[in-house]
Amino acid sequence: MSTLNARIQLRRDNDYNYNSRPNFKPLAGEVCLVDVVGEGLKVKVGDGATLYRNLDWYYPSDLLGTTKLYLGYYYNGQFYEDITHITPITADSRNLYIDKDKSNIYYYFANAYHSTSAEIVPASAQTAGILKLYSTTGQNIDGTMT
Repeated sequence: MSTLNARIQLRRDNDYNYNSRPNFKPLAGEVCLVDVVGEGLKVKVGDGATLYRNLDWYYPSDLLGTTKLYLGYYYNGQFYEDITHITPITADSRNLYIDKDKSNIYYYFANAYHSTSAEIVPASAQTAGILKLYSTTGQNIDGTMT
């Protein structure tokens, strides 16, 4: 059985408490869930270097409505749609990118891709990982679901 050797860290607090720590820098890839009075839940993602107050907001509607998850090939600081590295994928700080070759997850910030240090493994009947979802029934021999 494979083990995911990564730490996923989430924080949740209100905006007042986050801002009461002026030197707080969330770790790279650390997700800060923020309850903001009158605005609801917002999200900031750390890069390990930027102060919390200077990070961009990600709104749940952004994450659900316009954020995309791209499967592609990371090569020489760029993501590509194809293994031949001909067709680049447009970089956007709202998106997540999974490298098909190395199964690493990346996010885009400050004009560069950054690894979250988390590795995704394909799912099987024995191993948890990325799942494929089908719209028709089948034999489920590769660990997937309908």
